[in-house]
Amino acid sequence: MYSATVKPILQANGRFPVLNENYESINNPNLFYAGNLAHSHDFKRSAGGFIHGFRYTARALVRILGERRTQIEQWPHVEFPSIVSRSLSKAKPEINAAHIAALAKQAMERLNVGSAAYQMVHVLGDAVVFQCDKRQERLNATYFEELPLKYFHQKFRGYPRITFSFGYFGQARPFDQSIQTGTKFEAFVWSFPGDCTGGKQRNGPPPGPEDRELFRFEESLSTQWTEAAFLPDLEVILAKRAVDSLKGVHWEKLSWGPPTFSKHGDKITPLLASASHLGFAIAAGKEFEAGEVNLWVRNLKKSNVYLQRMAPPPADQEWENHTIVHPSGGTKLESWHLDIWRALGEDDAVLGQHEVDLSNGIVQDFVVGFSEEELRQSCPQEDRIP
Repeated sequence: MYSATVKPILQANGRFPVLNENYESINNPNLFYAGNLAHSHDFKRSAGGFIHGFRYTARALVRILGERRTQIEQWPHVEFPSIVSRSLSKAKPEINAAHIAALAKQAMERLNVGSAAYQMVHVLGDAVVFQCDKRQERLNATYFEELPLKYFHQKFRGYPRITFSFGYFGQARPFDQSIQTGTKFEAFVWSFPGDCTGGKQRNGPPPGPEDRELFRFEESLSTQWTEAAFLPDLEVILAKRAVDSLKGVHWEKLSWGPPTFSKHGDKITPLLASASHLGFAIAAGKEFEAGEVNLWVRNLKKSNVYLQRMAPPPADQEWENHTIVHPSGGTKLESWHLDIWRALGEDDAVLGQHEVDLSNGIVQDFVVGFSEEELRQSCPQEDRIP
């Protein structure tokens, strides 16, 4: 199918190409994939291998290319201007309650009827980014529909933002257990604190995974996301995060608000996940918790590589030996947000390292022997699609 000069690097499963956030081959710039072949980002985790899933990822690719090539076409979005403002004459920022309520209603209505997020769990979703004017006196919110979450996080890294998607908090479950304890198919509201200038005042956002928090809205067999029971909770989340965004509050000083959010008598508790505080519980077997990532490792070297893993705090910060990957071979690893993996050669030299960041998707690739620097030299930026 491919010529000798165009041979995309494949995942360790040997079926799908390794792609970046634009559905583009990592070693063949300007080679994009749609349909079943774009299943790389969600293989065995979502519906991207079937028509009810890849019809949405194909549409996302068209929109990505439209943004990149014309820089005029914009992703479908709704503007909510001046949701929070402040002035020197007033001690506290002023919240535009009407705009906050409209933003919450927009999100819940989209959760109720949006089909892309429902089919492409963990992969596609709606999102809000908070950005301020140059004087940092007014905070504006932009609501985007049905983006690839990985693409959204790459585009708006450093900005305070919130994503709305569906996910499983433990996926393998018999029907009677779903009736008794809930389906665990939940609405995930991820919040990322940040700088409303995008880190421009600090020469860009800091490297490494960003801090985040997760609010889980549990679904039942008869849930309607537009019910009044959900809206007040989401309005509290949006208002507090908007105020913190304009004030430039650091992660440790976030205003948490109510310790729990009630829904039909149950408790929905903010679940934190940062480098200093992990809120993810590790599940066994085939269950997928919120922070689990499938990591596909491919060895392009001509010799064996040895994989080591360092688990995030509060685990002991030591490298533990894991597995051997043979030349041109590969393997799939069950990993977790903030895990660090490294590949060693037979002489114990470090050949590569991969830090698992959930913002990069629930399916990630660690290609040993592939250099981004070599790619930049072989295909200069000016030869790529803008």
